Amino acid sequence: MQLNKLTTDQLHFIDTYLKNSGVEYVDIRYEMTDHIACALEEQEGDFMENFERYMAQNKSQLLLQGKAFGWKAGRRAVKHFFSVLLSWYAALLFLVLSFISYKAVSLYGVERVGETLYIVFSGLFLTAVFITIKGRITADRGYSVAFKALTVPCLFIYVFQIVVNPLRITSPYLLAALINSFYLVFILAVFVNYIVLTKKYNARYAA
Repeated sequence: MQLNKLTTDQLHFIDTYLKNSGVEYVDIRYEMTDHIACALEEQEGDFMENFERYMAQNKSQLLLQGKAFGWKAGRRAVKHFFSVLLSWYAALLFLVLSFISYKAVSLYGVERVGETLYIVFSGLFLTAVFITIKGRITADRGYSVAFKALTVPCLFIYVFQIVVNPLRITSPYLLAALINSFYLVFILAVFVNYIVLTKKYNARYAA
């Protein structure tokens, strides 16, 4: 059976309907819209008639499954994050940063480089916190999973950097350079993941 592929306007209509029904987070609506679209594409006939009939039968259950759709969005975000972190360009960046960090520690000393990196990490972490708080207090609540994909890994690496900071203990310059480079690549991958996710959600349902 040939699928009746939904148009962008029809996807946007479903998304708007869910928003008006109280599904405030964009990423959860994304998963719900995708779920509904898959069901409607298997049906023949008029889109509006199929949509009204489907929602009359399934709306209550869909709204109760918000947490399940949130987990689905979360798995998608985690999968995409690791695809960024393990990409060839992340590996190339890691090698370049390792070389720069090794030279910096050799030239300027462990303590000075450690203080500089701590400022960088603090700035990136506070940026993530600001984005999340701003999203939580605005009228458009935005991205439930994308916010978590931004703040949780940043918090983890921030705490880990403080507790197990190789620049605060006696360690070989090369080891310090490798670990510091991983910190930077990791936190940059977090921001790339957040930006890509939010752009994807915005692009798919643009009116």
